[in-house]
Amino acid sequence: MLIMGFADKYLNKQNRSFFFEPRNPKVMPGMVVVIPCYNEPGLLSTLESMTACSQPRCDVQIIVVVNDSENDSPEVKSQNSHTVHEIENLKKETPGWLHISSVYATNLPSKHAGVGWARKIGMDWAVSLFSKTDNSDGIILSLDADATVEENYFKVVFQHFSMYTKPVAATIYFEHPYEDVEHETAVVLYELYMRYYKHAIDYTGFPNSIYTLGSCFALKASAYVAQGGMNRRKAGEDFYFLHKLMPLGKVGCINRTTVYPSTRLSTRVPFGTGPALKQFVEGGRDLHYTYPLYLFEILQDFFYKAELLYRYDFEFASEISGNKLLIAFFDETGFVAQLNDLKQNCSNEAIFSKRFFHLFDAFKILKWLNFCLSKGVEKKVLKDEALDLLNRKDTNTSGQANAKNLLNLYRTIDKNS
Repeated sequence: MLIMGFADKYLNKQNRSFFFEPRNPKVMPGMVVVIPCYNEPGLLSTLESMTACSQPRCDVQIIVVVNDSENDSPEVKSQNSHTVHEIENLKKETPGWLHISSVYATNLPSKHAGVGWARKIGMDWAVSLFSKTDNSDGIILSLDADATVEENYFKVVFQHFSMYTKPVAATIYFEHPYEDVEHETAVVLYELYMRYYKHAIDYTGFPNSIYTLGSCFALKASAYVAQGGMNRRKAGEDFYFLHKLMPLGKVGCINRTTVYPSTRLSTRVPFGTGPALKQFVEGGRDLHYTYPLYLFEILQDFFYKAELLYRYDFEFASEISGNKLLIAFFDETGFVAQLNDLKQNCSNEAIFSKRFFHLFDAFKILKWLNFCLSKGVEKKVLKDEALDLLNRKDTNTSGQANAKNLLNLYRTIDKNS
């Protein structure tokens, strides 16, 4: 009997020019790990960290999407070919429950070639595999080709989705290794910035603050299909994808295992960990500074009153807020019209309160912060703002004045949350 897969409609809409069917339909995993891989000589360290993992209560499939563009050099393509051979050799050493496959997406059109497209190819591959058995609860894990994982990685992720069935996705706890790294200061400041930013958004009362690293999230296959699949962005694909999942349901947090993203200097993508560290080391970016905490406090005051907005009609931004900077932001972005449109499409206050944060989402928060900088607001010292935020949240910060201690304190808070 022919099984109609839950993702058939989605898959039929995709551009089949660069779609790869799973070659071994007999493998029926409960989880698929998707790893984009471009000119990566260190992939084996990533794969070996997973072959050393404890067995979860399901089979696991790893799909490595080795990729390059039509404009890449012969050296890049030679390394990619070598990587494919390395993967084939490693297959002989993997435990029976862990299956490793690769697809070589070579000569991709340069206009869109990059990590986003590679991640999409792999995730579409995973969905196709799950759809053959109509397993809409299959778990897709996103990892990078230079990251490693803790020994309990698979067990903890599987347990999380077994225990918490309502969330559509989850972020996974991470730590950038900084000990014995020549550019330790850069790594510490970069991760402290990430954690400060996420906690500052928490502080506003925004309900959907998450970390967005391509190597540190997992989601249900059904959610991937419902969202419309991964985008083909050359960088930042993880941020856009994860935040667009928010309207579908809760994104949880897995903090009983750890992913260790790479801290090497890199220019493989326009922005992200590698480029940020490289720019700091070379003097092109100062990671000592960040968005002032008071800009988040302005949002906190506004979000606190947000549910009241449903009860009134507004014509001017000044009727919504008394803060001049926020009024200017509302005027520039047409927020009053957007707000009135939202109200017209909500039948009651409860629905409005939920959908309000689909309107004023993480994209708009970032746009607000950068708008303020464009109007002359200056960044402040990251260490000072991170310490101030913890003090305002009644966290004991005694003796935590330096960046490394602050980072470890934020890590502890996240690990224990």
